[in-house]
Amino acid sequence: MTNSIQKIGRVSSESVKKHTKRSWDQWIALLDNTGAKNWPHREITLLLKTKYKLSPWWQQGVAIGFEIHHGLRIEGRSEKGTYGTVASKTFPLSAKKAWALVSKDPGLSIWLRPFTAFEWKKGKGFEVDGGIFGEVRTVKPGQRIRLSWQEENWKKPSVLQLQIVPREGEKCMIVLQHEGLPNNLARTKLRDHWKAALNELRNAVR
Repeated sequence: MTNSIQKIGRVSSESVKKHTKRSWDQWIALLDNTGAKNWPHREITLLLKTKYKLSPWWQQGVAIGFEIHHGLRIEGRSEKGTYGTVASKTFPLSAKKAWALVSKDPGLSIWLRPFTAFEWKKGKGFEVDGGIFGEVRTVKPGQRIRLSWQEENWKKPSVLQLQIVPREGEKCMIVLQHEGLPNNLARTKLRDHWKAALNELRNAVR
């Protein structure tokens, strides 16, 4: 059978079928038949968890894809009305070496670009060009950094998270996830910003 839905958002039908055993066409039809179009997001994810045994990531992925398909959600927008974006890139480094790259110069000055040195310690603040201020929220050395990120015209801070995901053969993926953005314009701007930052960081690895 030919799938009529090739992609929803950034997720292809091939990918969703590989990880959930169903294509987008199959998930849309199945959820339509259950009446999920009129359900809140939480009920859809609960069904995908309890009946179809999807992992937490794919519970969200399938539910959000279904909502985007029916115009119930704008791509990149959360239930709370804020926006988010994700950028990722594979590096030919172990997780340990990747942590060294992102947590200190020269790598830190490539992706985060703080004005001055600061400690990777909860509560420590930093400033970035453009009237951007941030604070360290969580640090798990070798794994994850969670920061606040607030631009001068925003009412409240967003949340920026860097995660290092180990891969086989001395490789890893560096993921930048930015959530709590105030509008789609900020989402688009920061999506491009973090993609460019990861490309520049990868080019710095010899």
